[in-house]
Amino acid sequence: MPMRAFRQLYSLLWGIALVVLVVLALYASLGRQYIGLLDRYQQDIFQQLEVFTGISMRAASLQGSWAGLSPVIDISDFRLGNHDAVRLDHARIEIDVLSSLVTGTPKIRQIQAGTLSVDLEQNSEGGWQVAGLTADDASTGDTEMLIDSVLGVRSAALGLFEVNLHYANGDETHISSRDFSLRSDDRFRRIYAQLNTDSDGDIQMLLESYGDPRNSDKFSANAYMIIDGSRFSAIAPLFQQSPPLFDSEVSGGLWMGRRRGQRESLSGVL
Repeated sequence: MPMRAFRQLYSLLWGIALVVLVVLALYASLGRQYIGLLDRYQQDIFQQLEVFTGISMRAASLQGSWAGLSPVIDISDFRLGNHDAVRLDHARIEIDVLSSLVTGTPKIRQIQAGTLSVDLEQNSEGGWQVAGLTADDASTGDTEMLIDSVLGVRSAALGLFEVNLHYANGDETHISSRDFSLRSDDRFRRIYAQLNTDSDGDIQMLLESYGDPRNSDKFSANAYMIIDGSRFSAIAPLFQQSPPLFDSEVSGGLWMGRRRGQRESLSGVL
């Protein structure tokens, strides 16, 4: 009797495995067949994304291909926001469809991008936001989907990352990074960037975080910065201050941390 039950279980498992293989093969076959039609529906896709997020976006070109069990999207001249505050010259994005279906949130296996430019503006209270992009822009959409998409990136690399800071008093500062990378396993994330400012010198930054930043009780993060003859104005947005307070040229190191449910800490040697 036990042997018979074992054989039935064995046959059932093999049957399930064969069904899964057939479904995956069908999925991959249909994916390869229809991914090439992506460019035909480019306008419709961006319109639906705008409905979900409440944020306008467009691109000059959107092409699709297939790798293994994942669709790959090549995008060029991407613009986000009514004022094009976020600009990306080109990128190759590999989407993890199976993980997205299992978790119910967007999962991106890999992003390889060229130049990403972001315009940030300072408000009267000292806070920073993407230029021309306010909470009202997303009032009719689901911004949680956009945030989930960013948190769902497993690996990312940028050839050049540019940030243009527009201060409330009219001053401007430019920050760029030619060595920006991100690694993630859904909960733990590590970001490295080497920043160059308008002045000589640079800032190397390593950031590690755990959890969802929207949940302050369970989110923690640590950052370490090595400053080599640069100006503090480059990291002013982290402290929500005006540039004159951080316009001195300095060298040294900074340690910043945030424990779960506690206040931020800052220490350093300059």
